[in-house]
Amino acid sequence: MPWVKIGESFLTKNWYYTTATDGELFRLKHQISSTTNYIKAVCAPAFIDDGVNILTPRRISYRNEAELITFQIPKGIESFKLAMRRLDDSNIVWKVSVEVFAGYSSVQNLVDQIDNQLVVELEELIMDYLYQRGNALNISPKSKTIDLTADIPAELVDAEPKRAKLIVRCNVDTKLYADFDETTGNLSNLIEDVRAGEVFLLPDVNGGIYKGIVYAVSEMDSKVTYTEYKA
Repeated sequence: MPWVKIGESFLTKNWYYTTATDGELFRLKHQISSTTNYIKAVCAPAFIDDGVNILTPRRISYRNEAELITFQIPKGIESFKLAMRRLDDSNIVWKVSVEVFAGYSSVQNLVDQIDNQLVVELEELIMDYLYQRGNALNISPKSKTIDLTADIPAELVDAEPKRAKLIVRCNVDTKLYADFDETTGNLSNLIEDVRAGEVFLLPDVNGGIYKGIVYAVSEMDSKVTYTEYKA
C-alpha cells in the first residue's frame, strides 16, 4: 500500500496540525514512554480561517499496532489538515506519526507536484546554462532559505528591478504577499497561496514579472527557500 507521511509530533494539550492533505484513510503509529496510565487524545480534520474548525472528531488512544482511521470529507473541500491534541493529564510522553493512504486523488496530486517540480528544475538548468554561457546575458541566480515563525510576516525577497525569474519552495502552506503595513501588521495583495511541498514559479504577467518586495507568512513555524534570477 502506498503511504505518505504527513506529520509526526509529541502530543500535548495544544493542537498539532499535519501538512495539508486530501486523503480519507490515515494510519497512526504510536510511541509512548510508559503503559501505566490510560491516555487519550482527539483527532479530527481541521480547517483554519478565523479560528480552528474541526469536523467529526474521533477519540484515539495508544495501541501497539498501527491504527487506521477514516474521515468522510464533504464535497467541495479540496484539502484540510489533520489536527490532534491530548485530553488526559498524564505525564506519559506520547509520540504519534501520521500517514495518509495515497489513493487516486492523492497520487494524482503527487504526480502533478512532481511534474511541476520537473518543469521548474528544467527551467533552472536552462537558466544556469545561460548564466554559465552568456556573459552577454549576465543572468545570475541567488538562493536563500529563511525561517518563518508561525503567523508572523517576514520579508522573503527584497525588491529587484532586474528580476528575471523567482522560484519559491516551502515545507508547509505559505502565503506570499506584495504589501505589508508595518504599522497595522496587515498584509495585502496576495501573490500566491503556496501549498506544502509545491514549487511556485512567479508568473509572467503582460510580458513581465513582479519585481517588488515579496512577504511570506505561514500558520506554523516553517522554512521557505527561494531562487531568484537577475538579468
